[in-house]
Parts: sequence; C-alpha cells; structure tokens
Amino acid sequence: MAVTAPPRGPETGRDGDLERRVADLEALIEEARRRARRRRRRNAAVVLAAMLAALWLYSLLGDGRAGSGPAVAPGTPHPGASPSKAALPEELSFSANGSVVLLRRDGRRLPFLSGILQPRGERQRHLYSPIEWSPDGSKLLALRWGYGVRALEVTDETGKVVSTVDPHAFDGRWSPDGTRIAFVHVDPTPGPFVHPEPGLDHVLFVASSDGRLRTRIAANVRRFSWSPDGTKLAYAACAGLCGPSRAQGAHGLVIADATGRRAPHPVPIPTRAGTQGLTLTDVQWSPDGSLIAFVSHDDVGTHLNVVRPDGSSLRRVADGDLFSVRWSPDRSLIAFVSRDDVGTHLDVVQPDGGSLRRVADVREPFADFEWSPGGKRLAIVGSAGPGSADVSVVNADGTDLHRIAHCRCDLRGPRPDFYESVAWSFDGTRIAYISGRGNTVSTIRPDGSGATVVARQPARGVARRYGVTDYWYPSFPLWRPTRVH
Repeated sequence: MAVTAPPRGPETGRDGDLERRVADLEALIEEARRRARRRRRRNAAVVLAAMLAALWLYSLLGDGRAGSGPAVAPGTPHPGASPSKAALPEELSFSANGSVVLLRRDGRRLPFLSGILQPRGERQRHLYSPIEWSPDGSKLLALRWGYGVRALEVTDETGKVVSTVDPHAFDGRWSPDGTRIAFVHVDPTPGPFVHPEPGLDHVLFVASSDGRLRTRIAANVRRFSWSPDGTKLAYAACAGLCGPSRAQGAHGLVIADATGRRAPHPVPIPTRAGTQGLTLTDVQWSPDGSLIAFVSHDDVGTHLNVVRPDGSSLRRVADGDLFSVRWSPDRSLIAFVSRDDVGTHLDVVQPDGGSLRRVADVREPFADFEWSPGGKRLAIVGSAGPGSADVSVVNADGTDLHRIAHCRCDLRGPRPDFYESVAWSFDGTRIAYISGRGNTVSTIRPDGSGATVVARQPARGVARRYGVTDYWYPSFPLWRPTRVH
C-alpha cells in the first residue's frame, strides 16, 4: 500500500518571508566565498610577481649593474662581490642631498655623513659636502654648511664627526702625511651659502686633525698649497684685507714654515712677471717640490708662471684668460683651462714653457678635468648641449680624444664651488662620473667599456630663495685612498 505525505496546509506570509531571508543569506554567503577565492588568487599572483621581481633584482645586483646592494651583515661576503670589485677598485664616496654617501667595494651603500635637510622655506644649517680624504683614507675632511655656517669638520673611518677644526672656514687641505690640516679662517657672515664677504680677514692656520692644536701662519691669505714634504706652505698674500678689487687682491707669493716657528718670507718676483697692478691666484706646488706654478693678472693680461721656491728661474709659460691649473702626477706637464674668442679649451704645457698644446675644445659650462694617476691621460667633463654632458678621455699630447660616456643632465650642483663630476681611481682602471639623468653615479674603464651604475640617488627639493637649486643630484665622487696607496 502506497504511503503519501499528508497534504501541506496553506503557506503563511511569515514562513515565506523567513525562507526568502534564508535564501538571501545563503546568496550573500556564496558571494562572499567567491570574493574570498578571487582575493586569494589575486594575492597569490601578487606574491608570485613580487618573488619574480626580487629574483630579477637580486640577479641584477649580483652582476654589479645596479646601485646599492642588499643589506649584508658586517664580515659577510656579498653575493655579487667579484663583479662589484671590478666596478669599484676602491671605496667611493659622493655627495647628494646635503649628505655624504659611501659605496663599499662589495656594492654596499652606507650613509657615511648625514646632513639635515630642512623642509622648503626653512633655512638650511646642517648640510655636508666632502672636501678631501686623508692620505690613508682613515678620515674625511668635510664642510658643514648652510645659512651663515661654514664649519670644517673631520670624521673617523665610520663617518662619525670626531672634531670641528674651525667653525668658519673658507678652505681646508690635509698635509701630505695626514696629521695636520691647513685652512683659511674667515669672519662669520649672515648670508646664506655664500663665499666670505669681501674685505674680511682671511687668516691661514695649521691645526692638528683633532682641531686641538692651532698655529696661526699669516693673515690676508687667498689660496695656498702644501709642499710635498709637508714642511712649508706657499700662498698668495694680499697687502691688506682681501677683496674683489685689484687693489684688494693678492700681490705677493709667500713661503711659510708650516710649524709657524719661522717668519714667512716672500718669493722675489721680478717685474717681468707682470706690470704694475700684479695680482696672483692658483698657487700650486709641483709634486716633487722643486717648482711653484701660479697665475698672475696684470694690466696686460693673465699669465701662467713657474718659479723655484727661492724665487729663481722664473718663467712665463702661457698667456691668456686661463685658470684651473693642475700639475700632472709626474711633474712633467701643467694642465689648465683657457678661454679666447673661439671658445673654451683644455691646454697643457711643460714647466719650461715648451710644447704648449691644445688637447681638447670644451663647451660652456665647463665642469671638471682630472689627470690619470700615471699622468699620461686626462678625463674631461664638459657640456654637450642644453641639459647634457659628455665624459671624454684624451692623451696628454692631445691624441686619441674620445667620448666614453654621456649624461642627460645639467652641469650644476647645489653650488658651483661644491661641484666636481669626474674622478680617476688610484689604480687607473676606472673613472667615476655622474650619469643617467644626473641622478646616478657610474664607473667606466678609460677605453669606454664596462660602464656600471654603482648608485642611484633620488633628488630632494629645497627652497630656491635660500641660494640653492630646487633639486640636488649626486656630485663630488671621491675615491677613498687605502694604506697601500
């Protein structure tokens, strides 16, 4: 006998409303589940993409083609150490955004000396620019600068500031043995980021590296140069307070004992070095200490001169609108920049005045040049047109001039006197330069091969009203010496 369910009674409105709510709830739950599944799939795809990107970046860093490497514990070998050492034969520092950054040979990037960059509209008082590494590379001489600030400071090998040599310095240089610092002290000025005001007393001092012992050498000093043995200083001396006019310029070349125990003595310069109104600049002692090069300005023009420290054997070796005098490391040549009606040039001449020759024509603004360690070649950075620059290498005899790199950047730093853009490694195998759009530091072989980006540096903005540009890019690449050098 078949059994059938009893007939259902008529459905009430309450039961129907309940079933609809249950159905809606089940639909919401199912939709939530679908969304959760989609989120899981999307998150898995994002994680997979991130892992692939990380692997790609790791391989790029390992090949030494990217900037700063991953964090590595001290003493741990870096995975890309071998390729990075080829691009960084020595440690390399550079300046950016008011701080100094150090690149290790294994590619690690360290914030060596950190400035404090104030927001737009506020006065900058705690910014750093490197000046010079000590000869053994254990200390860095740096300038802390800003509104009314020009403090000369010394760091230890880790970047910690260990001494303030002088709170108001105009220039500073290590002695050849690295135990002392010569600098020019100027009275403080209220202006922002500017050179000392004309008419202020420029006093030459020699101080110990910790700044505790200071010896006053002379007043009214413009530019100076250490003798290679570190016992003397040559400088251009003003007759009174140094200033912008010819009457306030440096009129004499003076040799001073670096200990201050003996009085400075002027180098006799015959009148044939110039006519009345002679002023001197660019004093540079030769690497072997036998000669001093200086630039003289008179009513006739500008001249490059060479003289022995005792005032004998004075020679005028070049004439014209010239500046940036630099001896070759082997003392055989003097390089300088000259200007004429045609343009700007890089010239070299022998100390006896022979073999004066033009090695390169450069466009304005001309930025920098540097001798190779062996003194046989020069690296040059000059404008290649609006917003671009070329890095070139040329033999000292003017042959084989060739471009090795290009930068889509302006030849400008936050301040022109803080800007250098090319540096030759001590072993002569790599040249460091500013690259990309001005926001990267690269190294390259002198033949133009092996270009490698070793650091990327985004620029930060500061107010133009306080005397700096709106954005700061890397500048001042400096190779750090090691004790073997």
